[in-house]
Amino acid sequence: MEPPSSSPSIANSTLPPPPSAAGDGGDAWYGNIQYLINISAIGALTCLLIFVFVKLRSDHRRVPGPTAIASKLLAVWHATSREIAHHCGADAAQFLLIEGGSSAILLLLAALRCCSYAPPQYLRRERPNF
Repeated sequence: MEPPSSSPSIANSTLPPPPSAAGDGGDAWYGNIQYLINISAIGALTCLLIFVFVKLRSDHRRVPGPTAIASKLLAVWHATSREIAHHCGADAAQFLLIEGGSSAILLLLAALRCCSYAPPQYLRRERPNF
């Protein structure tokens, strides 16, 4: 049994070209650093608002003022491991030490990646001629 000769084969047919990014007015939204910065800022603001309106409100009868919030955050920021262990236990102090070290390593790796990857990408991109 032979296949019909009138039907076109897939190998002989031509496919349309892929869509061009230049035709839609710019780069894709998910590759845009400004988009990523905006999303990170929205996430940080959401966490801050949850802290202010949920956590502080549950700890106090009413939400404390900005000075009280700033003093609480500064007190936590400047607390030593010994003070944290005294108030929250040794597990909390160890957890915060590990989290701080992990954050420092991640920030170092991110900075190295940006310094090594961004300049070649910037130099390689096409620039418009005016």
